[in-house]
Amino acid sequence: MITELLLDHNLHIALIAIGVVVMALSLHVLTRIRKYTINSKFEKSWNIILASVAFFLVGYAAVFYIFAADLNAGEWLHLILTGVFLAVALFVVYTLNTINKMLEELGTSLSSISTLRSKQNELAKSIIALAKKKA
Repeated sequence: MITELLLDHNLHIALIAIGVVVMALSLHVLTRIRKYTINSKFEKSWNIILASVAFFLVGYAAVFYIFAADLNAGEWLHLILTGVFLAVALFVVYTLNTINKMLEELGTSLSSISTLRSKQNELAKSIIALAKKKA
């Protein structure tokens, strides 16, 4: 029974359709994230990520069409699937690298803010001490 379910053509179509919807939602979320990276040093990286997700969406849609139209795509289907899998692997590495760089910069920025606050507190204490001496 499980074997028949796994080989069910309609199940394959449904799973691919879910993948298309998830990719479309991801593309929408990425367009919102990208707004925050415009004119930053990460803008190009996020544009590449956005283009990659758009490519995956096209790949998913192509596979959906092949399955839904019940085309005998043979080697073309294999080429599309393996190409998308390779692209996804590269995408994951690129995205994680971009996120790592952004987090490193955020950590550096937070450290700088902490240092500035410490200096600000020291300056405030010095001003208070000088004011007390004058009074």
